[in-house]
Amino acid sequence: MKKVLYISTSDIHISFFHIPYLKWLKEKGYEVHLATESRGNFKIPYVDQFFHLTFPRSPFSLTNYSTLKELKNIIYENNYDLIHCHNPVPGVLGRIAANQSRKKGTSVLYTVHGYHFYKGAPIKNWIIYFPVEFLLSKITDGIITMNHEDYNLSKNKMLNKSSYLIPGMGVDPNKYKPVSKTRKDSLRKKYGYHTDEIILLYIAEFIPRKNHKLVLLALSELKNQFPELKMLFAGKGITMNEIKTSARKLGLENMIDFLGFRSDIPDIIHISDVGISTSKHEGLPIGILQEMFCELPVVASIERGHNELIDSGINGFLFPQNDLKRLVESLQILLKDQKRRIEMGRKSLEKAQMFSLINSLRSMAEIYKLYN
Repeated sequence: MKKVLYISTSDIHISFFHIPYLKWLKEKGYEVHLATESRGNFKIPYVDQFFHLTFPRSPFSLTNYSTLKELKNIIYENNYDLIHCHNPVPGVLGRIAANQSRKKGTSVLYTVHGYHFYKGAPIKNWIIYFPVEFLLSKITDGIITMNHEDYNLSKNKMLNKSSYLIPGMGVDPNKYKPVSKTRKDSLRKKYGYHTDEIILLYIAEFIPRKNHKLVLLALSELKNQFPELKMLFAGKGITMNEIKTSARKLGLENMIDFLGFRSDIPDIIHISDVGISTSKHEGLPIGILQEMFCELPVVASIERGHNELIDSGINGFLFPQNDLKRLVESLQILLKDQKRRIEMGRKSLEKAQMFSLINSLRSMAEIYKLYN
């Protein structure tokens, strides 16, 4: 039986994005091992052996040295046929740890969920992160990307043998799908919202690059013009308390609900009218895709991941990074015009089809077969 080691940041990330892929590997006869950090105490199916490791967010944490040593031991003892790394820190540590095994025939894949160097990125990102990825690409058999910018970087600037482009991790259209107005109104009543409110939704971890502060500034501009406006933030993270404090100072506390981590995201999307993202950079944002599958128009900042999903003026609007005026203007168009929201929402659903789970699985399955 062939053995695969799957390496990713946390059991939360695995639970939300990777279960279908673990299932596919298991069904194809692989013995599946998983190395990840246990942050949510999730029970992960389709795994024969679970290695609990620590993956700090920072690449400069001293903890990475002990994690690297543990990974080397795991790989040495198990003689894997395939090692598949996800996320930046596990991607670095996993590929370094797998280098000796790779020389003996192990295939090593790395999925990029968004390079930290990109068009418009701070120069320090290019100075720090690009050389690391460039050097590691030499010991990577295949780099898998989710947007054209990252794909072109991998194909033209890296040293790996092969580069691939897949339509993200995929969204299950049976779970994320449009609902009737009757159902939407019923859900709003359940969650305590009025049917005449206009609800914006931002699904994102509270970290600096998600740029929640820009949303607050936009709400300050809109609150008097649209008293029926509500803002939902779904997620948690290190900047949440700071954003809550800023919201109070701006007098927005009655407009905003901080929902924290949610397991009922489909219903949260169903009660909403417009998706929003002010993120500085993404790979291919799954939250926006989920909103699109539920027929929401989306207003988002211009960056490589958003650019893949949103045709500005068709299924939403794109605005330049940190351009408050353009963000407000885009929101005003949709807030004023329910018919426009509905039309753009339908276009979102049409656009989303290429990013369905079955398409993503099919693309990834073809890649795995090359290393079988």
